[in-house]
Amino acid sequence: MLRYLVIRDFALIESLELKFESGLNVITGETGSGKSLLLSALGLLAGAKASANFVRAGRQAAWVEGAFELAAAETQFVQNVLGDTGIEVEPYTDLILRREIASSGRSRIFVNDRLVTIGALRSLRPILANIQSQGEQLSLVESETQLMILDAFARANGMRSQVASFYEEWTAAESLSVNLAERIKQKVSREDFLRFQLAEIEAVSPEIGEDDRLMAERSAAANAEKIRTLTSQSYNELFDSDDSALNKLAVVERELSQLSALDERVRPWAVEFTQSIRVLEDVSDSLRNYAATFEVSEGRLDEIETRLAQLERLKRKHATDLDGLLQIQSDILEELNSTETLEFERAELVEKTKALWKSYLESAVQLSLRRKAEARGFAELVEKNLESVALEQCRFEVRISTSPCGMPDGGADIELEISDQVSDNCSANGIDSVDFFFSANPGEPVKRLSDVASGGELSRLFLVLHTLGRETEESGLASGTVVFDEIDVGIGGRVAEAVGRRLKDLARRQQVLCVTHQPQIARFADIHFVVYKQSDDDRTRTLVAEVHGDERVRELVRMVGGADDVENRRVVDLIFQTDESTSRKKKRRGV
Repeated sequence: MLRYLVIRDFALIESLELKFESGLNVITGETGSGKSLLLSALGLLAGAKASANFVRAGRQAAWVEGAFELAAAETQFVQNVLGDTGIEVEPYTDLILRREIASSGRSRIFVNDRLVTIGALRSLRPILANIQSQGEQLSLVESETQLMILDAFARANGMRSQVASFYEEWTAAESLSVNLAERIKQKVSREDFLRFQLAEIEAVSPEIGEDDRLMAERSAAANAEKIRTLTSQSYNELFDSDDSALNKLAVVERELSQLSALDERVRPWAVEFTQSIRVLEDVSDSLRNYAATFEVSEGRLDEIETRLAQLERLKRKHATDLDGLLQIQSDILEELNSTETLEFERAELVEKTKALWKSYLESAVQLSLRRKAEARGFAELVEKNLESVALEQCRFEVRISTSPCGMPDGGADIELEISDQVSDNCSANGIDSVDFFFSANPGEPVKRLSDVASGGELSRLFLVLHTLGRETEESGLASGTVVFDEIDVGIGGRVAEAVGRRLKDLARRQQVLCVTHQPQIARFADIHFVVYKQSDDDRTRTLVAEVHGDERVRELVRMVGGADDVENRRVVDLIFQTDESTSRKKKRRGV
């Protein structure tokens, strides 16, 4: 429940501090006095979008602060929502919210002096201010709004959430299945091209490092005679001739051995020299073996040139080297195999989609049955309550249309097969569409609410429907404050009186703030605020005063006719007397 509202430098409001009470808090004032500014300020505390236009001219920033008294259940709700922020709220203590808007348009949000995000603030909306504007009243003519109202009355919000969850999962799986099918289609259309590329590469069958080996072999084949000559000469000079290098080194080896026997310091050199000779002997063996095995067959050079040409053409065609060719071959094989994998994945996804569709449809049918079971009682209760807002002769009906994928007429079995027509008629709200039908005049047939209801009738119907919801009341988390803006549009006289009584009745259960132009409504106020403008020093300010006694009577006189004359005061007296006479009648009837 809203206890305090403090506003600074907010448009025409320079400084305001308002204290609200439980019951019916009424806000009145001349047109253009700034009543909407109060609601805009309150809306910021409920998460509305901030704007630099809110900052009073010549000021650096505007801010709005509200203190909300919390019950135990509401405190627990706040703790659950803000648990990650470290904000702690004790039961039956005030929750302090503050919005600061800089002239640049940037906004900061504080909860109990801790900085929070706009998302965190909006998540608190269920226990803050529920602002009902004329635009929301007009939303009554929309089928989706009507469906939400019926679901709230039918205590079906949980079922509705489950249906929405299944629908989201089903549509996500269906979308993924369609995407997979498209990918498979693209891969199949590309398969012939890939197989052609693969066959072309496999026909050549390149091997890792093959081109480097072939070029080395080509060089050797082209210089075969010179290689043989050099190999023979090197072997002879190193080992085979009488004065070969190894024979001469053997003499040095013996001498070093004798020397090391005479002087131990020479021994390391002798060892190293002997090791060097062993290396040269290995080279000699390699030369002998190389000479024995080196052979270039006739035509081998042509074969090498042909093979290198094949590899070069393939590399040029694919603009890569030999390693790149082998990678392309691997990628093609992987892509061809992935088509089979995608087919398998899609088959599994199709089965999953069918299962999700069945779960969605079964839950949607149960929701539909709940709606239909509650629709008649809901309509009867609305008709009964409309009597309290001077719509005694009205008729109200709820008509539910179920899509072909639901329960067909005649109670036939539920059809669980998917088709384009079926899926197009389903949504996150289920398989139903709802229309409210209304007639305010005896003898006239009911028609869609959007076709027949006047602005005044919509306002009264809106008020009745708002007070009929059972789901939020039973949760213990109904908004502590409900705000009605222009609930009196299009009404007056006896009808305004009836609306005022309805608001008064609602205010016995929760705090109500109501902006009104009707004295018949304003006179039911427990707390009455008057909004007015004051100009001085070439500046205009919006002010708010709480009125009592004669001041309040003067405001009601102004609302009746403007002039504070005898006739208008008599009208105000009659307005108050109406309440007293009604109370006496109720007492006589034993009410």
